[in-house]
Amino acid sequence: MKTQEIHRSTAEDKSSAPSPRYAFVNGQWWDGDGYRRHVMYSIDGVFKSNWSGNVDATVDLEGQYVIPPLAEAHNHWIEANRVDEMITAHLADGVFYVRDPSVSPRVLDQFIDKLNLPTSVDYNFAAQGFVAPGGHPSGAWDMLVDMGAVPHCCRKNYDPELLFYVTTVEDVDARFELLRNERTDYVKIFLQYSEEYYQRVGQPDMRDKYGVDPKLVPHIIKKSHEMGLPALAHVYTVTDYRAALYGGIDEMVHMPGLEYDPKLGKDHFLLTEEDARETYQRGVIVNPTIAFTTHMDRHDPGMAQFSRDEIVRPNLKLLKEHGVTLVVGSDYYGHTMLPEIFFMRETGVFTDKELLNMASTVTSQVIFPQRKIGALKDGYEASFLVLREDPAQNIDNIRTITLRLKQGRRLTVPESAINRPGDACFPPPEYSAA
Repeated sequence: MKTQEIHRSTAEDKSSAPSPRYAFVNGQWWDGDGYRRHVMYSIDGVFKSNWSGNVDATVDLEGQYVIPPLAEAHNHWIEANRVDEMITAHLADGVFYVRDPSVSPRVLDQFIDKLNLPTSVDYNFAAQGFVAPGGHPSGAWDMLVDMGAVPHCCRKNYDPELLFYVTTVEDVDARFELLRNERTDYVKIFLQYSEEYYQRVGQPDMRDKYGVDPKLVPHIIKKSHEMGLPALAHVYTVTDYRAALYGGIDEMVHMPGLEYDPKLGKDHFLLTEEDARETYQRGVIVNPTIAFTTHMDRHDPGMAQFSRDEIVRPNLKLLKEHGVTLVVGSDYYGHTMLPEIFFMRETGVFTDKELLNMASTVTSQVIFPQRKIGALKDGYEASFLVLREDPAQNIDNIRTITLRLKQGRRLTVPESAINRPGDACFPPPEYSAA
């Protein structure tokens, strides 16, 4: 049986049915450094390099390239009526794992039953984020309410339905009591222009242009860790970054420079050697979200390119040189993470091999640390992509998928999703998500 024949032979598979038992021959299997030719088995949804029992089919991979599925560390799934399109586009692009670092339970309840299935995208999330009243992403929620993406009744009740508005330690403690009764995998903290927090907070013309009081950050992180939850920080400036870093954060889900303000100057956005060294020593993960700069492209392309060249690239280079763990996450609403990979390549900081490992292994293992995913070896979930061309030589080849297997099940994806025009999952609205 060849790769194209597996599509016909398993067309009636259901997610609730036992996964077929396969032997895959003549494949080149990625091990993080190179490819190895060997037989691999998918038995009850798990990889085995040796199997003496029966199989349902032997699949000839015809010398094609086999890699782990891709993962997206930062995207926001907000519109319930678009989730089917999001799922289909992500599977078409080979993205099986997604983390949403800030979503309202009220929104999530509308579509969570469609996720975390063998035939769908695996998704985890942070619930309402901590921010001062009127701070970011209040403006994004304003637009979402106006668009009808979330109920209009939320307009008067962002806290606690959509966000946790806090100004005191007592506020933080009260919101954590609410959080104990909700589903969440992380705690999200919004920091934005912390160096001007006290000048901006509560000013009507500064709505959405500040975050939480940086003095509350250590307490929020302490409470998060007491609940056994990693803490994620939205940061824009180096002041934000340091407030999170020295407050005990687990992961930065932005990087300074993505929202460049020339009035403050480059020094407010460029990381230092000490920042990078401390990030590595503390084991903090960084999600650069370079694709987020596309919102600047719409308004000031020159400024966006300046930010990528003069701030984002040096920051990435510095973090890489110090051995900081970097993951792939775009925060590019209505898209998969593919544009982020290509933006990262354009910086010239990473090789195609490094990008492949970040996108397929590192990111999936960061966002689902308790699972055996992101590697093609015994005992791991039998999930992989088969590609016609080698992505380690040219990351553009990530688009040449010929077969998708998830937990031992072949995934069927409509040709319309595979060949959709452009990178968007659907025509995106004109706004930036949180």
